[in-house]
Amino acid sequence: MIWNEQFVWLHIPKTGGTTMSRIFKNINDPHLMIDDDSEDKKHDSEYERRNRDDNWNIGARKKLVNIRRLSSWLVS
Repeated sequence: MIWNEQFVWLHIPKTGGTTMSRIFKNINDPHLMIDDDSEDKKHDSEYERRNRDDNWNIGARKKLVNIRRLSSWLVS
């Protein structure tokens, strides 16, 4: 999961999430929060993150995700 005050990007497995994390890290924005790629919590849903952290609240942030065509998913 990657977030700041304006958006939260949800990392769905097998949709290019590691590449997206690298892209966001290259932005080098101090307000950008990025889950470590080695931790499973990077795949948390909004519900799971809220249960993991009582202070977590997506609020009015825009929600972003990557998608991948099913055929590509099956081949990988």
